[in-house]
Amino acid sequence: EVTVDTTKQTVVVQDGTTNGGFPLLGEKNADNVKLHLGGNGTTDNGDLTLYHDATNSYIENTTGILYLKSATSGVNIEGELRVEDVEGTTLRLGNTAAAASDGDYLSGIDFHIKDNNDATGAVSAAIRSHADQNHTASAKGTALSFHTTDDDTTTLDERFRITHDGKCGIGTSVPDNLLHLYASSTTQTADTESLLVLEKNGDSGITILSGYTSNSRI
Repeated sequence: EVTVDTTKQTVVVQDGTTNGGFPLLGEKNADNVKLHLGGNGTTDNGDLTLYHDATNSYIENTTGILYLKSATSGVNIEGELRVEDVEGTTLRLGNTAAAASDGDYLSGIDFHIKDNNDATGAVSAAIRSHADQNHTASAKGTALSFHTTDDDTTTLDERFRITHDGKCGIGTSVPDNLLHLYASSTTQTADTESLLVLEKNGDSGITILSGYTSNSRI
């Protein structure tokens, strides 16, 4: 059933059942054009509303969580993505895999660049989460990693990782202590009391740059 109201400038589409079925309400006024899905089909109360004003476009869910879901290749958003809420905002990146095993990639943010020099583009930086144990209903140990790409390459390399217990590794994904700076393997074992580990198979140290002509080094 289609109902057109030229006075209110609305179009309602519904299946004609007693409760109105799942109505579709199209509405136009001086400020914007709106499309309401659900609700009662007579007022501006759709469960899902799509509308455009003079500048921006909106998708609004008035009854629960708004999901963007693709069964195969994901959801592509070109341009700026803003997540706003009057009471604080949470952007949730989910993974619905049946079970996550130790080391599995869970979810993350990839920074993809595609310009006039490269029609396909590539991920040039990333922030990713990884299972740090076999996940169960009561065990969700997770690590976070940060990745960048070297100049003159297209290879994404992990640079920094925070493990499930808060250890931070630069150059290593398995830090021994609270902060582990890794350049190359020494096959040595770090003292468990140390907060800082510097590992390099060769000369190593800490340089302190000061305002004097000479540098200090530990």
